[in-house]
Amino acid sequence: MKKNIEDYIFHIEKFMGSKYCDHSIDVLSKGSWIKHEWTSYGDLGPFEDLEKEAEMLDWEADCDIDISEEINNVDALIIENLKDALSDYLTSFKYNWFRGWQGYTGIKFNRYFPGQGMKEHWDNIHSIFDGEKKGIPILTCIGVLNDDYEGGDLMICQDKIETKKGDLLIFPSSFMYPHEVMPVTEGVRYSWISWAY
Repeated sequence: MKKNIEDYIFHIEKFMGSKYCDHSIDVLSKGSWIKHEWTSYGDLGPFEDLEKEAEMLDWEADCDIDISEEINNVDALIIENLKDALSDYLTSFKYNWFRGWQGYTGIKFNRYFPGQGMKEHWDNIHSIFDGEKKGIPILTCIGVLNDDYEGGDLMICQDKIETKKGDLLIFPSSFMYPHEVMPVTEGVRYSWISWAY
């Protein structure tokens, strides 16, 4: 059977419940944030105007211990549920292109204010490996924490992916799956990401 590129995009609706998403945003909004950083090659460089780049939660920041603990609890629950979602992806007949994975990264949280987005890229990421963990990103996992904003569309292979609060998308991290987040026009967009390797 011939496969289309969209056949390998796995969309789980309501992966996270609405109340948990709201709680997560409440906790994350108290954390410290920095401009998103990424390295790319060739002409896929980061936004020339840094103000247009998304923000990411700064895990290294010195913030209130209670807030840090709450953020870790949000992270832990996502990670706990992500394992089952990845297993579902990899064992489904439809997605039976890959036989295993070694692990997955911790969660990275992103925040987008009006005018901010993320330029088209693919996840050829090396900074997630610290010498103890070794591998290459195989699957990209993007979770959506809210949908009460305008703009901020997730585009995969130049197609708009309709997402709602709590949804999870899993797709290959390779160059065959360039993706981007269009600039938010109103409200604030929160999402999270992890990579299986």
